[in-house]
Amino acid sequence: MEWKFKRFALPTIVATTIICSSMLLVSACTQAQDWWTMSDADFAAEYSTMALNDDVEGQSEVAWMLFSRVNQRVNFNGKDFSQWEIWPSNEDTFSPAVKAFSVENKVRTRPHLQEPKIFLAAQHQPMAAKFSMPPNDGGEEVTRNLISYKYIMQKNLNSKAGVWNTLSTSPKIDFPIGTVEIKGDWVNSAVDGAYQLVDSTTNTTYSLLGLHIMAKMAPTPDDPFHSETPSWFWTTFEFKGNPGLANAQSLITYPDQLSQAQYTKMLVQSGLGKTAFVNYRSNGTQIRYSDAKNPNIILGNTKMEDFAGVPDGSSPDKWTAWNSSCHTCHGTTSGNPTIKAFYPFTVSTGKITDPKIDKFTSLDFVWSIAFHAR
Repeated sequence: MEWKFKRFALPTIVATTIICSSMLLVSACTQAQDWWTMSDADFAAEYSTMALNDDVEGQSEVAWMLFSRVNQRVNFNGKDFSQWEIWPSNEDTFSPAVKAFSVENKVRTRPHLQEPKIFLAAQHQPMAAKFSMPPNDGGEEVTRNLISYKYIMQKNLNSKAGVWNTLSTSPKIDFPIGTVEIKGDWVNSAVDGAYQLVDSTTNTTYSLLGLHIMAKMAPTPDDPFHSETPSWFWTTFEFKGNPGLANAQSLITYPDQLSQAQYTKMLVQSGLGKTAFVNYRSNGTQIRYSDAKNPNIILGNTKMEDFAGVPDGSSPDKWTAWNSSCHTCHGTTSGNPTIKAFYPFTVSTGKITDPKIDKFTSLDFVWSIAFHAR
């Protein structure tokens, strides 16, 4: 299935048609000319070294490339969307009502919203119940590229019975290189300068305030609970007007290393220079639990990991620490087919130290399986 990207009036952009499972990176001397349109698998193959080594500036470039790729403009049913919005959502993947995803049947009148993960976790454990709903009527939306979707469906990971069977019969869950998963945070009001989606059925305006991106760049290590060998690349972006953003970013271990001129050049090159995406900022990157200098690598988003700020319950501008780690959080995603249970969601950073996790089998860092398998 192919989608036409809209044609931009920019001399450096070549109008093209690309496969819908594309997306991912950029550097002045090393970037491929079509980094914003090559397939996700090709992008991962081309830029895995850049993404997973310890050059933080290179990682920052990969982050902005991913952001530019997933937000490429797609004309779908007469309206413009970001690429990631047209991918299968959790609803498309895990709902019994959706037998098989097809882009022709995709309904995109509004975001496919779900409760934040902290509230999904509350359905399974008391510890999460202390967290209150965020002060808006929006929510989070998760989508995945077709590489991820097909793997989930082929392994029957969209059902609990399928998960238990796969964990019992397969050596490990290992999503293909090129897999991309997205989580967006929406508020149902018009935020000036933010990317917006208008629900054509209710005339409600949704504004995008945060965007997580996780991209599979290398095979999963044999011991994903403890290995520091990277496989997934994590980055997260926020609308620049989010309250307390600057203070929160100061608490991140590996913040964005690019200047505004550098990332703006990338946005322009990929055709986004005249869009709302110039108003977003990268919070940084993460590829492992810890390293020689940092026993706790911190990365988060003030709209999606606000529960991890310290002091508890304070606003981001008052935080003195941030107990948020994309890799650690997702690293605990696992199941035990013998007792038919998923490992509980926890708020933690750094290495996984709970010995009980060794009785579980990794779900390769994908929380949606544990939260939504029916």
